[in-house]
Formats: sequence, structure tokens, C-alpha cells
Amino acid sequence: MKHIILAVIVMMGALGFQPAVAQTEVPCTPEWGAEPDKAQEAYSLYREFVKQTNYKDALPYFKTVWALAPGARQTTYIDGVNIYKDLLSKATDAKLKQGYVDTILMLYDGRARCFDAGYGRKAYDMYSLTPSNVTGTLAAFDVALEKEGDKIEDFLLFPYMITVEKSLIKGELDTVTMVNRYMKVIELVERNASGAKAAKYQSALDQITERMGPFLSCEVIKPIMQKQYDAAPDDIVVIEKVFKQLYSLRCASDPLFLEVAEKLVVQKPSESIYRILYYNAYNDGKYSEAMKYATKALELAPDNESKAKYHLEIAKIQQRQGDFSGARSSALKSAALSPSGEPYLLIGDLYRASGKLCGPGTGFESQVIVWVAIDKYEKAKQVDPSVTSEANKKIADAKQYMPTKGECFFRDLKEGQTFKVDCWINETTTVRCLDE
Repeated sequence: MKHIILAVIVMMGALGFQPAVAQTEVPCTPEWGAEPDKAQEAYSLYREFVKQTNYKDALPYFKTVWALAPGARQTTYIDGVNIYKDLLSKATDAKLKQGYVDTILMLYDGRARCFDAGYGRKAYDMYSLTPSNVTGTLAAFDVALEKEGDKIEDFLLFPYMITVEKSLIKGELDTVTMVNRYMKVIELVERNASGAKAAKYQSALDQITERMGPFLSCEVIKPIMQKQYDAAPDDIVVIEKVFKQLYSLRCASDPLFLEVAEKLVVQKPSESIYRILYYNAYNDGKYSEAMKYATKALELAPDNESKAKYHLEIAKIQQRQGDFSGARSSALKSAALSPSGEPYLLIGDLYRASGKLCGPGTGFESQVIVWVAIDKYEKAKQVDPSVTSEANKKIADAKQYMPTKGECFFRDLKEGQTFKVDCWINETTTVRCLDE
């Protein structure tokens, strides 16, 4: 501490600041020092100038307060940083600029000493003002994270990880250490997920992940995660850590990720994890597994809209499995929970695909299914105008396969007449005939 105080006094002299009282004689307490009237008057005067952003006239009075009463107000240090940043922005001499930078950092040290605050801001200014001092800046960020914890400001996270990246490139950090620091950021963002600035914290994390992609690819990270997992394959803390890390890097199809997801969801059932497992299984064509996961996700879905989506996903699985009746039932459950046109589009597709189920695949018996398919496409538009374009394309494509007027005449059917489509469909529709 004596070395720091001596450096402060030397720097003050270098910048033309001769303190009225040596800092070694001024305690870091809330009092106004040995000359309280003078210190308080100087404080009031410099504060007025600062409010007017008149830093030039504020400077001499600020120096007096800093010399006489360094522990009276934290505002003094905050204002001091702004004053010397203004001086820095106008300076042209390299030595003078460096002096101003050193003074700014010295003010942060004084704020920390007297008020145990300002750690994150100091790290950020070191990042901005001393870009070549990677080691010192990273140390400052580490102190900030230790001191400020979850309350560290969101805008500090990106420059922190950029500094980590620089340290990695310089060879001062290894990949494992870099990943651990990245994980700490993820955990910090998660703990702020319900706060007022949740979106800003998440935005910072997204920015970090995008920037550091080359260092955080699945190929780079998986061996590290694999080693941690192999050392404690049943430790829920490790399992959760590996899951979050791989998921954040979009490694959701990696076998290791799927293994830890399976373990995690048993101990901590979660709709979101079941949803991830469902999509992986579905995309891999493992429809029985996909059905299992989608059903579990449905059970944990928090609202009707979410439940509707899972019923629709289940309908898609059943469609793939050839269970058209079951798929229609699931789609109708989805439609009952949420006003979406997608379930009716799916049912229309099921009907269109039933030509060989309800007839030979060609000819009148197979063509009449087009009528009920078009009914469902029309219903989709009626329920949900957002699907109009897609529904119209399906309708236009389906119409070319309707029975012709000659086929209708041969069977004594007239336009607009009701018609019952049997088979598994079992619906009444309207006769529509195609011009020959």
C-alpha cells in the first residue's frame, strides 16, 4: 500500500497536482479531512462545473477534494475518471496521454481502496485504454468477477472474453482454462436469466459465442468435456456442466451430448431437454424414440400453446409411421388447443397420401380423397390466414387430380352434391369435377 500511495503522489506531481495534504496523512474515511470547510466548498464548486461538463474549471477544485478528503464521497472518484478522460481525449503529447491513463487507473485503485467498488469499470477502461496490457487487463477482469460476482455489468462480459481470447493467442492461457472461463460466463448469465437485464446478458453471451466460435467448436471442446465426464460420469454437477457447454456450442447431435442429456433428464426432468432429444431422434429417423421423447415433453409442457405444438409433432411422427388415423387424431388435439392452420394442412396431406389406402392409387376411388383434402386446406386458411399462401399452393396442386366431369357424369354425380368418402377418412364432402 505504501508503494501505491507513493506512486499516487508522484503521478499527482507529474500532472501538476500538488496535494494540500499528503495522502499518507488522509485516512480513507467518510470525514472531510483536516480542512473540512475547504474540502466541502471545493466539492460543491467542482460538482457544479461537472454538471455543466466544464471539466477544465472543475479540475482544480476536484484536486483539492481528492487531496484533502479522499474517502468523503465515492462520487469524487467517478467524477475524477470523467475529468481525466476528457483531458485524455484532448491531449496530443504521448507522455501526457500516458500520465492521464495512469491517473485514471489510479483513481480506480483509490475507489477500490476507499469504497470497495469500481472493479468492473476499471477492467473495462484497462481494456479500452491499455489494449497491449493483456495480462494486467485479464487480472483486472478476474478481480472484478470475484468482487462483483453476479452483479457484474452485462457489457463487461464480451470484452472480458475478448481478453481471454487474446491471452489464449499469446500462449498465456490454455484451451481448458479458456473453456472454464467461458463456462463461468454461461453460469453467470443463467443466474441473471430472471433479472431486469436478462436479455442484455443473453445478448452478451450470444456475441461471445459467435466471436469465439473457432476456439469453441465441438471438435475443440468435446475432448475437454469428454475428459471431465469420464472422470465423474455419475456426478450431476459434471453432467449438467457438460450438457450446457455442448448445447451452447450447438453440439446437440454429438453422441456425448445425447448421453449426458439422457442422464440429466432422468435426474432433472425437463421439457426443453426432452424437446432436444425428440428433434435429434426424429431427424435421425428413430421415430419410436422420437415418440417417447415428444410424449414426455408434452406431459411437461407449461401451456396450451406448447401442448398444441407437441401434439402436432406427435402427429408428424405418426404420419411417418403410416398411422394416418392416429396422426389425424393428434392433429385435431393440436387444433383444439391453439388456433393454428398447420394441423389442418397436415390432415389435408394425410388425405392426399391415402390414394392407395382408399383405392387402387388411380381412378375415381382414389381421386375422391382430393375433395376432403381440399376441405382441410380451406379450413386451414379459415382458421389461420398466415398459412393462406401454403394452403393455396396445396389446393392448386390437388385440384388437378380431382375426378373429371365425365367421371362425375358417369356416376350420376353433380357439382355441389354431397358425397361420403369412406375408408379410414369417413367424412362427407362436396363433389367438384375437373374440366376435361
